[in-house]
Amino acid sequence: MEDRKKNVLVILPIERDIKAISLMKEENEFNIFLLEDLNFEYDSICEKFNVEKYVNKAIKFVIDNKIDGLLYSHDFASLVAGHVCEQTGLPGPSLDAMFISCHKYYSRRSEVSPIKSEAFDIYNNDISNINFPCYVKSPFLMCSHLHYVVKSKREMADVLEIFREELYKWGKMFFDFFELYVCKEKFPLACKSIVLIEELVTDYKQVAIEGWVDDKGDVNIWGISDINYHKINSSQNCYTMPTVIRPEVQSQIIDLTTQTVLKHKIKYSFFNVDMWHWNGAKKPKIIEVNGRAASLYYLIHYHCFNRLLYKAMLYLSIGDAGACYKESLSTNNQQNKFGALFFIVTYNKGNVDQIVNFNEAQRYKESNNVCGLELFIKPGTEISDNGTAGFRVGKFYLFGDSINTLNKFADEIRHAILFDIENTPYICEDIKSTSELI
Repeated sequence: MEDRKKNVLVILPIERDIKAISLMKEENEFNIFLLEDLNFEYDSICEKFNVEKYVNKAIKFVIDNKIDGLLYSHDFASLVAGHVCEQTGLPGPSLDAMFISCHKYYSRRSEVSPIKSEAFDIYNNDISNINFPCYVKSPFLMCSHLHYVVKSKREMADVLEIFREELYKWGKMFFDFFELYVCKEKFPLACKSIVLIEELVTDYKQVAIEGWVDDKGDVNIWGISDINYHKINSSQNCYTMPTVIRPEVQSQIIDLTTQTVLKHKIKYSFFNVDMWHWNGAKKPKIIEVNGRAASLYYLIHYHCFNRLLYKAMLYLSIGDAGACYKESLSTNNQQNKFGALFFIVTYNKGNVDQIVNFNEAQRYKESNNVCGLELFIKPGTEISDNGTAGFRVGKFYLFGDSINTLNKFADEIRHAILFDIENTPYICEDIKSTSELI
């Protein structure tokens, strides 16, 4: 084997990637390159971003700089990585696997006993055969944009009008990528203006399962986190680790995850699977599959389990499954900490300067008691739609030995950062303690 540092290229890096990589500043095994684009902004409308130009630039960079692997942390980057790996022969996932994971219509058709779902043309005004209530969502947008619980024909007509105005605006770079690189014979709906209509699932608990698959198709589970919602609406409050669900339910969840990931043909990649469960009362069901790591969890893995998610991602990117596996074993939770990733959510629309107190956000960003506070939206931006789940303004992490204490502190932070509390989900319902849930 060639005796040199491995060169890894980060596809469309975001702020989180740079911070996570900085945790490995003493590591000397990799040369890490960031392939940025001034017209790309994560979880934003990117009207000027030229997909073809960026993809060609990435392929050329790989060849010219003897790149050994690609690192990608969000949905659109996973698509680019799948294509570039195929074009250059780098270890990594196939484009088909990343597309199926990203496009939820095709993902549903690669699941084990999926919930009922159908594609629906947003320009079709005949809604007479739709069963209400239902869940309507974009097949591929990030961060739960354009997701709605729909209870009637009138609501459906309103939601379709929103999709006609917003889907292409938010999804332009996805449509451009699908048109250029996805096989339309295999995936005829890839470039169509559709929504996914699903049966409405209720009375559930929710978890996320993190793991990775090597080149042989062996599935490795990193861990399970609990996803907690607010009592009065469908917005996510926080992700917490370690999980507090019973071991026998965890076993069911892991079995279903393994089957589903393999049906998605994911290899040489991390994955993240969201799932509904009912504490063993009935079998768990898949919410969605993502063909990349849930990089938002990197600080939870670091503070609670003493392991570096991005280090493992780097190892897997160069095809070193053995080193990735060793990093996965660092699971000693010596301080018995809980880690929580909290979201800042609003149901307001309009200029974000009237919604978010950026000065308070900066103050908490510099606080020693709050980790990784990040806003997903810039001053002066307009929030035009927020869907059933609200609009995610940002996120932050808290750590401690009591989830309820963390929950109350999180609400203090969100109250300070958001001007109009009337149109936010907070204060939220207490999360039960470990002893109450086991």
